[in-house]
Amino acid sequence: TLIFNYKIQDSLITLKSTNSKLLNDNLRYDGLIQLNPFDLILDINSKRFNYDRFILINNFFQEILKTNLLFNENLNAKISFSTNNILSNKLFDNLLLMLNFNNGDINFNKSHLNSSKVGKLDLNYGKIYRENNQLLFKGNFNFNINNQEQFFKSFQIPKSNRLKIQNVYFDLEFNLFEKEFNITSFKLN
Repeated sequence: TLIFNYKIQDSLITLKSTNSKLLNDNLRYDGLIQLNPFDLILDINSKRFNYDRFILINNFFQEILKTNLLFNENLNAKISFSTNNILSNKLFDNLLLMLNFNNGDINFNKSHLNSSKVGKLDLNYGKIYRENNQLLFKGNFNFNINNQEQFFKSFQIPKSNRLKIQNVYFDLEFNLFEKEFNITSFKLN
């Protein structure tokens, strides 16, 4: 149940949530909607994030992407989603997801996942785009490792193969239709 207060002044709508829940999770959000031209800024915070339920939302998002509605050149939005408690994920504790729609472009730039045990995974650049009737994601990541020992345990790296690693840089391409991904660049430290 999404419950919010709103205020309309000229072509600006201000939103603020009150006791909202989505999929049984408490949700807090604030936003501004400019109507002429359309522009949305929305900050969403959830006390917890159920990774298993995200798969359902992700499938819905993919279906909307297939329609090309979100690639509209008149759509501008900045949506941030944050949580301090990721359920059903053994590696990461919290996340900040930045979803940006900018005149037909969709990106996730400056999103990140944090692990209190291991470190922080930054998505420096991430874009969804269409090419040859396919829907693709391309991203540039940096995994900053704060705790070497926990990193090695989490990824089950044998002691004989362990090197001192501070950063893992990689670029990834993912085909959302075919569910195939390629790591196009990989670098340590």
